[in-house]
This record gives sequence, C-alpha cells and structure tokens, in this order.
Amino acid sequence: MSGLLQSTDSPAAGIPPVLPELILTRKGAVLYATCPHCQSIWNMKERIRRRARKAETARSELTCPACDKPVAPPQVSDLHG
Repeated sequence: MSGLLQSTDSPAAGIPPVLPELILTRKGAVLYATCPHCQSIWNMKERIRRRARKAETARSELTCPACDKPVAPPQVSDLHG
C-alpha cells in the first residue's frame, strides 16, 4: 500500500520553473531593468526590440545580456506605466 503513495516534493514534469523577476526603474522616458542574478542594469525596451529582431533564436524566455540567465519578462503595465 505504501508503494501507491507518491512524494509531492519533486517538481511535476511539464511545469516550468519560476523565474526571478526583474527590478524595473524608470528614469524619464527610459525603463531600465536590473538583473536579479548579476545586478547588471540595461535598457528594457531596447533589449526587447533586439530580441524581437533575432528570429533565429529558439529560446522563448527573456535573458540578461550580461549573464545570459533567464528572467521573468515584465508585465505589459510595467512597460507602459
């Protein structure tokens, strides 16, 4: 009977890991993002534009340009607010 019980500690297959969120700062009309991994600061809108131009990349997640680690994309309200 104990063989039927399964541990809930292991992550379920198919569920993506939770990505750390960017720290967003607005200075004038420019939105800057700070990477939660390496603390590098970069222009968020420019990074999204460059990523959109690279159609050959297979990765769908947003990555930090300095450390190349995936980060959670900002909400649409953060980009326009």
